[in-house]
Order: sequence, then C-alpha cells, then structure tokens
Amino acid sequence: MSATICPINPPGHDWQAGLVCRWCDATRTPGEAILSGLASVRGWTPEAARVVRDAYRAEVLASDGQAYASELAMLRTLIRTVRVAVRNNDWDAVWQALNNHATDDALARAEARENDSHTADTTPASGLSDVVFAAVSSFQVDRLNPGGYDQQLTAHLVAALVEWGEV
Repeated sequence: MSATICPINPPGHDWQAGLVCRWCDATRTPGEAILSGLASVRGWTPEAARVVRDAYRAEVLASDGQAYASELAMLRTLIRTVRVAVRNNDWDAVWQALNNHATDDALARAEARENDSHTADTTPASGLSDVVFAAVSSFQVDRLNPGGYDQQLTAHLVAALVEWGEV
C-alpha cells in the first residue's frame, strides 16, 4: 500500500471500497482492502481483521478446485505429450495419450469420490478428446507472435481447455 497521506486529498486516500485511490494513482492489495474494510467495522480491531483475512486466505489455498490431488499435473502431462506428438505428426500417439488420460482420470475421480477427499466436482469430464482435436486441428503457428511452435500450441491447447471449462 502506498503512503497513508494522499498527495491530492490530505485527509487520506479515498479507496471507495476498491483497490485504487479515487484521487491519486495509489493502489492497495486485495488483502489490504479486506483488512481495512473489516477493521473499520465497529467492534473489529485490525488484529481481529488480520486473523480472519489470513484464515480465509488459508481456506482458499486449501480448496484448489481440483477434482483429485493430481488433476492439473495430469492435464499438464497430457498437453506436453500431445504437443510432442503433434510436432512429430504422430496422431496415434495423440489418441493413445487421450485414451491413457481418460482411463487415469476416471480412476482418479472414482478414488476421490470413494475417499470423499475433494469438494470439487468429480464427475468424469466428457468431450476432452473432441476439445483437444479441435484445438490441434485449428492451430497454426503465428510467426509474428512471440514464442515458438511449442509455446504457441501449448497456449492454444490451454485456451481451449479453459473455454471448455476443464481448467
């Protein structure tokens, strides 16, 4: 957070429940905004507000939205494998990677449901093969953009997965 005294508004920054001062270009972090908001409520102290903010931060970090512990790692592995297979025009390897991922993903989701270890949706993802093949089919290297073939294909695949709602 910047200085307490606003250079344009001497009584102090006017945050208007936001992250940027209305009068100058000073900014604050979301954590500082939460702390300030809670501490300004009657009966709250800055220390009590800090404890609640830190507890909330820990809760958010603990719930990562994965259906099972290694879901994102498995998707990263799938993307790396598909990227290499596409670079080598090895479509059998793409299919094999997708089939292996579907099998491993279904087993991991079933185990997470059985153990009730995650709160995220553990329903098996459907349509992943279609999403990956559509992304690979529509990919073209843009020589004007930074990053080589691998970086651009990875970004294209991740964008397709995000749009699909899996990542």
